[in-house]
Amino acid sequence: MKACLLVRSEGPRIDSLSQLAEKPAVRPLLFANSILVSMLGRSTRPDWHRVWLMVERHGGLVPIEGLYASSHLDAVARGSAVILSDRTSFRYVVGRTCARFPSSQFYIGKEPVNTLSFGLYANARLPYEFRRKMDQRLGWLRESGLLDLWTERMLPDWAACARRSDLGPLGLHHVRAALLSSVLLVAAALLALAVELALDSRSKRASRVQVPARTRGVP
Repeated sequence: MKACLLVRSEGPRIDSLSQLAEKPAVRPLLFANSILVSMLGRSTRPDWHRVWLMVERHGGLVPIEGLYASSHLDAVARGSAVILSDRTSFRYVVGRTCARFPSSQFYIGKEPVNTLSFGLYANARLPYEFRRKMDQRLGWLRESGLLDLWTERMLPDWAACARRSDLGPLGLHHVRAALLSSVLLVAAALLALAVELALDSRSKRASRVQVPARTRGVP
């Protein structure tokens, strides 16, 4: 599981927390009590600390059930917010709602905030031996590839979302550059043809001019 950024793709990309820290007007959203809260809140890195201050200033801590609320996705689509979350939940939720944003595309930032082989929330009061055996068996599931298989089967066809937002009727503004290039090429060809015809006509007129020869002694 990778913690990541969910942002709108139009305009300059935000691929890391350091880039996010340079945009203080953007609202970072993450669910309260997640591992990212302690990572950002206790970090000594200046850029991560600035992001945490942005979270506090914009009220970015939300309940887990409200992280992907419609209002939050709308804000991301407008470019005024980002969601700090994991890749799986992003693909699951946005993959089912991308039809609502035909003119927007979402992407995952290139730089992971945190990388976990598997994340699980458990009651800290559970017996230690029980938690150890549970972690061991979850590790077996991860290593077997079954978790990846189940995840892929659970997730919607993300490529279909990308195709839906990519495809659309062509307008004049889409082919303006190609039309302009074609017009310039035709104009250049016509100009070259005109120059060639002018030179050919001049050459023919010059060949028709005859200079009379003078004989020695004949006036």
